[in-house]
Amino acid sequence: MTTCTGSRALRPFPPIPRCGRGVSTVVSACIGVALLCFATDSLAAQAPPQRQWLGEDGTPLPFTSDAEVTEFLRTADVVSRRELDIGTTRPDLLVLERGSVRARAVFRDVDKHRERTKLPDGGDYAMFYDRAIHEVAAYELGLLLGLDLIPPTVERYMGGQRGTVQLWIEGAMTEGQRKERGLQPPVVRRWRYQQQIMRVFDVLVYNSDRNSGNSLVDGQWNLWMIDHTRAFQRPRGAIEFPTINQLPATLWDAIQRLDQDLTRERLSRYLEPLQIVSMFRRHARLIEHVRRLIAERGEEAVLLAQRPAASASRRMP
Repeated sequence: MTTCTGSRALRPFPPIPRCGRGVSTVVSACIGVALLCFATDSLAAQAPPQRQWLGEDGTPLPFTSDAEVTEFLRTADVVSRRELDIGTTRPDLLVLERGSVRARAVFRDVDKHRERTKLPDGGDYAMFYDRAIHEVAAYELGLLLGLDLIPPTVERYMGGQRGTVQLWIEGAMTEGQRKERGLQPPVVRRWRYQQQIMRVFDVLVYNSDRNSGNSLVDGQWNLWMIDHTRAFQRPRGAIEFPTINQLPATLWDAIQRLDQDLTRERLSRYLEPLQIVSMFRRHARLIEHVRRLIAERGEEAVLLAQRPAASASRRMP
């Protein structure tokens, strides 16, 4: 398949041996999606990204928009469902089918929260959440910011249980597995560009669980952000952004233009009001932080002007 700058067409890695019983194994096997020629400088709320999705066998699925993908995830028949006996949330592996279209996905239904929680890592929370429905909130916020790094995700009830269904990334590995195999990206600038997006997104949603098993890399060296059940936290105390030193100019524009009313409308079904309030406090602090960086270092040092093009040959060895 021929790709163009900014595209996310998916090609699988060579098979990866099944490894330990951790979250990294679950995420390496789940969620499948592909995406072609998406312009990162447009807000998805105004012009949704154009994506081409691939099936389990690598052939394109007949979807022409995110809306068609999410409708499929909501309404397709469940051909098979089995619990994955790995990871902490015990998600279910699904095979979905509607007409002649078949795709794999993962279903999560974890729904937990604790008040006034302090974690061993020092995190102090007015409320600590672990909820599957946050997966949809992260996907919707990503669309509002024009991001193409989160697989399509929808809310869906199964057996009377509220949960989420997320498309599965075929032939991908976790970041932890990439490091274990000693694989290096062929275009380092492009890889770092994607990582900067992930860092900014994580501080905005206050993701407390971005470990090496909760991001994926596919055979075209596209970075995918997954597992946001522990995002949208309500931390106590001051919020700092020590890891944010650069960000793409297009993401910076989208952050500044993020409409609060539209965001509340899109996320209120999935988040509590105080979670949205907390997120917009971080949003305001993030804008202050980046403006200070620009004043100190200049725009060229802080804002990444263009997404680096993918290498012509980026498949794994």
